[in-house]
Amino acid sequence: MPLEEDVAVPQIVGLQGSPMFVFAIRVEHSGSPSGERQPLVQLEVNLGTDFVGGYTARPDLVDDPNDANHKFAPQLYVITFLDEDVNGQQAVVNAHATADNGEEWCSTALFEVGALITEPVPL
Repeated sequence: MPLEEDVAVPQIVGLQGSPMFVFAIRVEHSGSPSGERQPLVQLEVNLGTDFVGGYTARPDLVDDPNDANHKFAPQLYVITFLDEDVNGQQAVVNAHATADNGEEWCSTALFEVGALITEPVPL
């Protein structure tokens, strides 16, 4: 589940009024038994040593149209606890996915905190 490094990820003010980051994950997938639940996905965002937001859910993974061996989950919303301007600062996202059969995928990536977008954005 490699994450693209050193990209600017904008903060988007969501409907709840809090800034958030929007991520997607992509996992190698060789097939799963019928009825198996989606993997548990956990994202943790840190700014320096400070935890600023997280995400935990079982998002629907869809087939990657470009690679039959992978699935992806778009639009994973990490609501943050940022109350100051952190535009341009370096942050890290840790991603962890666990399947019911115990198979795990982990990845970590650095990213630049992008500008705060307060205009409505089609998500």
